[in-house]
Order: sequence, then structure tokens, then C-alpha cells
Amino acid sequence: MFRRQIYINEQLLDLYDDENIIINSSVQNINDISRVFNDFSETIIVPATPNNNRIFKHWYNFSIDNGFDARVRHKALIEIQTTTFKEGSFRLDSATTINNKPINYKLTFFGLLIELKEALGDDYLNTLDFTDYDFTYSSANVLTGLTTGFSSEDFVFPLLSTDKQYLYNSNVSDITEQERLSNIAWNGSGSVHGVTWTSLRPALKVIRIIELIESKYGITFSRDFIGNTSFNNLYLWLANQDTEKTLSNNVRATDFDNVSVFQLDKGSFNNTTGAYSVTDRGSGFMRAMEVRVVSSDSKEFTVQVMNNSNVVSEKSGSGNVNIDVSFPGGVDKGSQLYVRFVATAGKIIDSINFRVKELSDDTVCFVDRTTDILISTVTAFTSNFIPSIKVIDFLSSLFKLNNLTIIPTSPIDFKVQQLDDWYNEGFTYDITPYINTGEESPIDRPKIYKEIKFLHEDPRTILASQFKKINNTSYGDLETKLKDASGNTLDGEEFEINVDFEQMVYEKLIDINSGDETNIVYGLSLNDSLSDELPNAHILYIRKESVSSNNIGFINDTGGKEQVSSNVFMPSHANSSSKEYSTVFGSEIDEHDGGLIQNSYFQLYYRDYITDSFSEKRRKINKKARLPLSILHNLKLNDKLIIGTDRFIINTQEINLTTQEIDFELLNDIYSTNNEIAPIIVEEETTEDPSTNDPPPIVSTAKSFDISSSSSSTGLGSCILTVNTKKYWGGNESTPTLGDVVYNNINKTSVFSGNNNYYKVNNNRSVRINSSGVVMDLFICTAGNGGGNA
Repeated sequence: MFRRQIYINEQLLDLYDDENIIINSSVQNINDISRVFNDFSETIIVPATPNNNRIFKHWYNFSIDNGFDARVRHKALIEIQTTTFKEGSFRLDSATTINNKPINYKLTFFGLLIELKEALGDDYLNTLDFTDYDFTYSSANVLTGLTTGFSSEDFVFPLLSTDKQYLYNSNVSDITEQERLSNIAWNGSGSVHGVTWTSLRPALKVIRIIELIESKYGITFSRDFIGNTSFNNLYLWLANQDTEKTLSNNVRATDFDNVSVFQLDKGSFNNTTGAYSVTDRGSGFMRAMEVRVVSSDSKEFTVQVMNNSNVVSEKSGSGNVNIDVSFPGGVDKGSQLYVRFVATAGKIIDSINFRVKELSDDTVCFVDRTTDILISTVTAFTSNFIPSIKVIDFLSSLFKLNNLTIIPTSPIDFKVQQLDDWYNEGFTYDITPYINTGEESPIDRPKIYKEIKFLHEDPRTILASQFKKINNTSYGDLETKLKDASGNTLDGEEFEINVDFEQMVYEKLIDINSGDETNIVYGLSLNDSLSDELPNAHILYIRKESVSSNNIGFINDTGGKEQVSSNVFMPSHANSSSKEYSTVFGSEIDEHDGGLIQNSYFQLYYRDYITDSFSEKRRKINKKARLPLSILHNLKLNDKLIIGTDRFIINTQEINLTTQEIDFELLNDIYSTNNEIAPIIVEEETTEDPSTNDPPPIVSTAKSFDISSSSSSTGLGSCILTVNTKKYWGGNESTPTLGDVVYNNINKTSVFSGNNNYYKVNNNRSVRINSSGVVMDLFICTAGNGGGNA
């Protein structure tokens, strides 16, 4: 029996000698491919010894004040032979008494991932500290954000319109500038039309949001995957349904042209602050205030009558606004009466006057301003722009998109990897001598799905909504049909993977004058009825495109226009024209060039995983073993196990620390067999619109992988090499494994000669390749003392 120690809040518990302590561990698996790794235990019963009663503060006695708090989890540590085995938390579930005397306590252990979920709780993303990205919401800053960006392009204003549809007509006679439609082509004549600066909202790189999450919660995510280019260049569009409120500014009416103050003993007017100060209530009291505001533009605004910092009365409108306020109880000495406007940037007040009157209707103050008041700048707090999404849902959706697994390495450190990469870092252990061969070993059919749906939030913006109506599926979504090699649908259930992001469909503009395509792509955030409609959290790539051949007009905060002829940030579903990465689950048309986006989330991160998981050869097998402590201490869920001549991956494991027995649920590792395997056909749903049809099912012939151009005669020597080129192979894993053949080209017509040397590949692994291109050995560079053979 192992020597077992359990600590709660760093205090050692007394244990029963024969009480089973069982720890369950599971990894993302075929039963739920959106699930991530975690540990938990079955109920652990500990005796109610004096020591344990002290630790639990006699919890069974509910009359004790300031006792042990069972409403929360407490820091936990499990040791085997004085070496740390698991960290996490314990929950006290119950206590048992006989004749009012305690007998035992019952606990449940939870792994560190539970701690992360609890730390994040129900916090929303806007609770993060975005103050480094707060900005003055002015037309100058918006134009800078649209053309050059801020913070090394971490913070930009992409061409996503929140209120107007755009057209492009280089004919100078087209001066369209309507409430919901604008010709954004630059026009050097006197007409003003184009991109109105208040229509745009910023976007922030997702990696910067990850950093803010790490900072707030004191945690660290590894950069194995989220440090990649594909992730680093993702943006979150910062727009939500309450944004208009955040863009309002409070502006006092000051600098009046005409000021008339009567009965000077009762008050005075300060033209700098725009306030009438009451110095003496007088016998008649100040009983009324009349405000008259004239505004000829169509922008909504609110007029507020203020007494010190209190709003006495307010009225909203888009044109002229009149307010008559009465003060039945009079106005106290020391009061300051003034007028304040609440409006978005760009609002123009043509004129204002207000009158303060006594009970007798005598005027004590009259002020008048006939020059315009422009509300030009607003200090915008970025947190107010953040879409309404919880931190945990934001992270979970990102992990689902990229098929990531998160593994706690300490209470505050978490390793985030693409699933294949995580498996490739595992070791292989031959546990044949430790298997209980005398017991039954059930071999089961794994859970099978006939269809898997990858879904975003239901679209609400106009083009995305129309796309769904035409195609009966949303842009960026994917419904995969799983079939055998003969085209028969697998006998199984349906399964959905849902993310809390919403897709938009962008539009490429055509010059109506010439009929030629421009290179301008924009997004429209209106609904089918052309009313305001902002999407839920929207993830996108942003391309910086030159508009030197298709200049754009930009309407600034003075109502004037500016010419944009340089670069403009435009929304995109693909990271670049080469489309190495995208933000869609299935194959879609790239609005920028009409080309097909094939490197979808499914194609890059799910296809191989799904075809392997539901292979004809796949079986689920249960085995029991008693492993030596040397293996048990180092065993991880990404390790592979050899039993006899077969190799397995771990789906779940149940470790009994009392009996030393481990109950494995294993999946046979189909990568390890040289037998021909009938392929699973993953069939994507096609759309009714021919321009968005997905290609026929792809049977992969060769895949690329990263490799060093130089080599070493030893595995250890190869670990310092730089991975800087690509080769090809026809295997199933993310990098070649034993027996695979490496080629120079995707068509597999030219074999790569490795001369029996070791080459560094991605995932901290090296491979020895002979002169015939065959992988003869694997070397793991992250093993102890610098490396080790797999």
C-alpha cells in the first residue's frame, strides 16, 4: 500500500488505513469533444479524530460560531510517499454522528481546473481593466484608428458600419448621404458624403484581452497555441447594444453672448461656468426657470436643467427643446442653476437661452447664446464597448473554435494546447507486466455520432441573416455528416458544438460608375429592416488594404470631409489573401477576392481528430493495472500505454490510492497499426447558393509539417535546431511518427533523404530520418536531462 497524505489548508488529515481514496481523471474525448481535462474524486471518508475535529472546527456542531465554512472549497494537496500527486481543492460534504458524537467527515476532491472556473465565476468581460485602451472619441482619433491604428495595431477601427449601408460611386454627381445610405467615394467637389466618423467602433486584439484576464485573476496561460500567428492576429469587435449611451458627453452651456441679471442682491451669473448662483432667497423666492434650445440637426440629445449636481428636469429630442421648470418650495441659498446637454459627439446646438424667475414672474436673470455649441469629443471608456459575454464563456468559445485542451500545471498556471500537440508531448510506457490479466476486459464500441454541428450564435445582422435564409445554414457554421467508405451514414447520435460568437457577412463594393470591383470590404451592422442591430461578440481578422485607387470620403466632427487615400483596416474572415487561417468552421467564400476559404477551424483542428475518433478500427477497452510508483508519479493523460503488442491512449483513469489499482478506459491508438484502415468520410453540408458550395469531401494524400533545414547526428543535438522549413507526409498525426515516409512535395513524388540524421520538428520533438525518407526514431526534447526517446 502507498503511504498517502492528504492536506487541507496545509494541515495534515488523519486517514483510515483501509478507506478507499479514488481519484478520477479524464481528458477531452469522443463522448464530448468540447470537454477539457480535469480531476475529481469519489467521496473520501476520514475519521473524526481530535486532529480532524480541530481542522474542521467541529463542523458537526452547528451552534459553534466562526466554524469551518463548508460553503466554499478549501486548498487541497494529495501526496504519495511524501511526493506531490495532485493539487486542487476539497469540499466538505457532510459529517456523521452517533449519539451526538462525530464518527467521520465526507470530502470530495476537485482538480485545479475547477479552481480556474470558480475564480472566473460569472464575471463579464467588461469587468476587466481596459483603462490602457480608453481613448478620446474624436474624429481625428477614429481616422487614425481606421488608417494606422494604435498600440502597434492592437487597437484599430475597422470598416464596420453601425448605422449606414455603403455604396461606392466615383461619379461626382452621386452625392448620396442619407440616414441609412452613404456614397463613400471621395468627391473633391463641395458635397459632403462618406464614412461618418461616429459610425465606427474599435476592435482589440484577442491576445491583449487574454493578458487582461491573466492580470486580473493572477493566472498564466501558456503560449503553446495562443502565441501562434493564427491566434495573435484575431480581434474582438468592441460594440454592444448600449454603446450609444457610452458615447454621450455631458456639456454645459457656457460663454453666453447676452447676460442680463436683475436684483443683484439675490444672485449672480458666472459666464465661465454658465451658472446662476442664488445668494439670497428673498421674499419672493426663485420659483421658475425657462429654457429654450434650438438645434437644426437630426441627432438625438437631452437637455438637463441642473441645480448644483442634481438633475431637476430633463427632456430629449432631435430638434428644438423647451423646458419649463417650477420650484414650488423655492430655490435655496447656495444653489447653482445651469443647463447641461447630453449628446453624442458631433451634436450641434444652434442657440440657447434661459430665464430664472421669481414667484411674481419677475425675471432675475436672462442669458442668451446665439453661437453654435459643438459637442466634439467624448472620453470613451473601452470597458463600455465590450460585448456582453462572460469571461468563462469567452475563453471556452475560443478553446472550442481551435479544439484546445487546457491542463493545470499549478494553481495559477495553465497549459493551453491544440489537442494533437498535447498528445504528441506524451511518453510511451509498457505496462504489460502490471496488467491484471485474470480479469475480464470489456471491449466496447465507442460512442458514435452520425452528425456533428459546429454553430455560432444565431445571426441578426442583415447580410448574415439573409445568408441563412437562402442557404438554410448560417455563414461560418458547419454540419458534418460522418459516413463510412461506402457512403453509409454512421449509426449514432447528433452532437453540437456551440460558441458564443456571432458571425457577420461582409460586402465588397463595386464602383457603380465603372462597374469595376474596388478592394473595399466593409461590414454592415443593421438588421433586415435596416434598424440598428449589433452582433453578439464578433471575432474577426483585419486586413490593412490600400485605397489609393479607390479613395474614400470621411466626414469629421465639424461636418466637413477628408480624403482617405492610404491604408484602411477592413474586416475579414481569413487572415490574409493566402488564407492560412480563418474564423469559420466550414469552407466559405472570402469576400475580399471571391476565393474559397478551405483552412477552416474544422479543416485545421477537427477533421483528423474526428476521422481518427470514429475510425472503423477504434475500440474502447477497460483494463486494470497496479503500476509501480515510478510510473504512477509521472503518468499523464497524454501518455500512451503499451499492452502486449498494442498501443493505447488514455480516455479516463480511476486511481485507487489505497489498493494501488488503476482502472483504465483506453482507446486503441490507431496510429500505431500498419493495417489499412477504411477512411471515414466527413461530408460537409452544401449550400443552395452555388457561390458558397463546399468542395467534395477531401481524402488527404499529404500534409505539411514544420522541420529544421539542418540536422544533427544525435537526438539531443537536434533539440537546439531552428524549425524553419516544411516537408510532407501522409500520416495521421500532426507530425510524422515511426514508419512514416517524408516527402519533399505535397504530391509525394520526391522522397526526402535524411541520411539517418535527427531533424527538429514542431512540438519539441525530433525525428531520425533515413536515406529513404522513413522515420526510424523519435526523440522528445522536453524529457528529463534534455531529451529522451519515445
